[in-house]
Amino acid sequence: MSLRSSAADTFDAELIRRQLAGTVQHVDSALRHSHALLEEAENARSALSLFSLYTERARRQAEAALFNAGVHGYKVPLDCRAKRGYFSSTTKSSSASFKAAQAEIKKADA
Repeated sequence: MSLRSSAADTFDAELIRRQLAGTVQHVDSALRHSHALLEEAENARSALSLFSLYTERARRQAEAALFNAGVHGYKVPLDCRAKRGYFSSTTKSSSASFKAAQAEIKKADA
C-alpha cells in the first residue's frame, strides 16, 4: 500500500507542478501585456501633453495677432479683441471666429 500511495502522491505532485507552471506562464504573459498597455498609456499621455502645449501656444499667438491688428488700426470684431481665454472655447467656434476676424482684417486692408 505504501507503494501505491507513494505513486499517487508523486502523480498528484506532478499534476500540481504542471498546473503551477501553467499558472506562472499565464501570470507572466499577463504582466508583459500589462507592461505594454502601461507603456502605450504613457506614450498617449505624453502626446496629449505635447498637443496641449501646442494648442496653448497657438491660442496665445492668435490672441496676440488680433491684439496687434487692433493696435495698428485694423477693425477687429469685438468678440475677438483681447479677451483672455476667448480662443480656449470649442475649436469649431474659435476657428470660425478667427476666420471671421481674418476676413475683417482683409476687408480693412482692401
